Amino acid sequence: MKKLFFALAILISAKAFAQPQPQGEFHKYIVKKTDDERRKTKSQEWWNKGVIVFSTNEIKRTATTAEVKLQTSFTAEQTIYGRAFLPKSIGQLERKPESIITRFIVDGKPYKAEIIYKDDMMLDEAWSSFMYILPEDMPSLFDDLETGEHIVKMEVWSSVPTEKTTVYTDENDKALAVAKEEINRGQFLAAGEFKIVK
Repeated sequence: MKKLFFALAILISAKAFAQPQPQGEFHKYIVKKTDDERRKTKSQEWWNKGVIVFSTNEIKRTATTAEVKLQTSFTAEQTIYGRAFLPKSIGQLERKPESIITRFIVDGKPYKAEIIYKDDMMLDEAWSSFMYILPEDMPSLFDDLETGEHIVKMEVWSSVPTEKTTVYTDENDKALAVAKEEINRGQFLAAGEFKIVK
């Protein structure tokens, strides 16, 4: 009986810790606002995705709408605080990610920089928002940019490596060969952009 009670207690506590973190007022507002905007202008694969917003002040996870002062334009000398707000927590995604990747696109071209969360640095499954501090998180991020204005887009993707098996058959459906390849079944999670003046 004690073993059953102990096992039940572990199961209940594991479920409790796996619960998503509460979402603050601004979090709910910005995800819904972005989704409403995308439904008017984007195809369905963009719906129900997250958004990354930016400020020169830290954006708290549970901030109210009045507390958040957003910016879309910065100088290269400023510290930029960004926060990704997702509709669901990492643990609620359709496919459990091996890693979360943040890619940078500068002036419409993929940039050399990526932030990868995996293994010991993986984001907690309960999180549906997480913060960036630029350039602290990527110290050389703006070093190669030419003087002038640049549009920096950040995209968050999940990485879900999956093994795909293909069986080649003859006209009688007899197996001739089997090929295995690793594909990535990750998905787009969030995006945001800002202007940087160097």
